[in-house]
Amino acid sequence: MPVALIVDDEPYIAEGISNLLDWKQHGFSTVLTARQFEHARKILNVNDICLCVCDVCLDGGHKGFELIDLCKESGAATCFIMVSGHSEFSYAIDAIRRGAIDYILKPVDVESLGRAVEQAALWRLGKEPEQKKGVLAESILGLPMNSLSPLVAKMVRYVTAEYANTSTIADLAEKFRKNPTYLGQLFIQETGRKFTDFVMEYRLHKAKELLETGDAKISDIAQWVGYTKLNYFYTRFRAYFNCSPSEMRRKEQ
Repeated sequence: MPVALIVDDEPYIAEGISNLLDWKQHGFSTVLTARQFEHARKILNVNDICLCVCDVCLDGGHKGFELIDLCKESGAATCFIMVSGHSEFSYAIDAIRRGAIDYILKPVDVESLGRAVEQAALWRLGKEPEQKKGVLAESILGLPMNSLSPLVAKMVRYVTAEYANTSTIADLAEKFRKNPTYLGQLFIQETGRKFTDFVMEYRLHKAKELLETGDAKISDIAQWVGYTKLNYFYTRFRAYFNCSPSEMRRKEQ
């Protein structure tokens, strides 16, 4: 069974994280810990480590990101979850750019760690959740999902599942326990558009699908895709598709 590695130069934190989850329920037979960068490097070199939960700042001025680079160089398929007490954007951006599956701020809680571990398992197995919904997201973004960093892809998948209930980056930041400014900047950097614009476009395309494939009332469709004010829905729809919902439905009949 897979092996996980916890790396933190503070032993009580490493042990605390290792005891935070029932790792066997998440598919891991063994959880190793390392306090020093060199110790972690040796463990990664001689063991098939599936997941590494690693502090950003390690002993001797080393950064946890260096372990990501070493694994890439060796061809190891190790997923990384970065942990830090620092909230500076630069740490988070470096972790994501290097391929970390997630970035968690201390103190680490069971829910955040559990979500990140499950996400790591999905990416390692190559089983993208909500794959069918991802087709529409890819067509809107003009980008394949696998070209996005794990965190931005996670944001996109969340929208495809919760688009009717999510409208702002603050909603997502609260859910993921991330800084909203950081999430917004990262999304723009990778997709070239604002998060709120993507949510709006996804909602409108879902509305278009419902108009084309069914006979539900337009007012009901508006509510289903997240618009509580019908006039606002009409305004957004016309501005985006250059026709009203009623005209769109007549075109498809």
